[in-house]
Amino acid sequence: MEVALERSKQQKLQREQSKVEQWSERLLVNQTFGEGEGSTQILNSVEQVAQILKDKRYSPEQVDRIFRKLTRGIPRERIEQSLVNTPLLALLVEACGELDMLEKEDNTNRRWNGRMERDLRRRLFAMEWGINPDDLEKDGED
Repeated sequence: MEVALERSKQQKLQREQSKVEQWSERLLVNQTFGEGEGSTQILNSVEQVAQILKDKRYSPEQVDRIFRKLTRGIPRERIEQSLVNTPLLALLVEACGELDMLEKEDNTNRRWNGRMERDLRRRLFAMEWGINPDDLEKDGED
């Protein structure tokens, strides 16, 4: 019984990770050449990513999950340099900023809260200084 429950949890986790991987691929990558580690990816422009966020109605929760996926497993040395220099993260943060700047009437994505860029930059800053970004959310709720 416990083995089946554990297997079920693992399968659900894998499905969730696969879903987030698909979201990030659809959002950030325009085209991929080759397969595996040697593949080359052509990224969407900031405007294209912002348009996809708007048209496909990505929620702040979806963007947060993509952000967590992109920042998971980054070596400590890389975090201390600057995470914003990571092309995929920079693209995501800038596109969120583009969408945040739209007037509420012009944004067809009603799920968007208009504070995504600020929240992502805050979390990046915390990570660069060795602060757990999840602790920031806990402090902000008080």
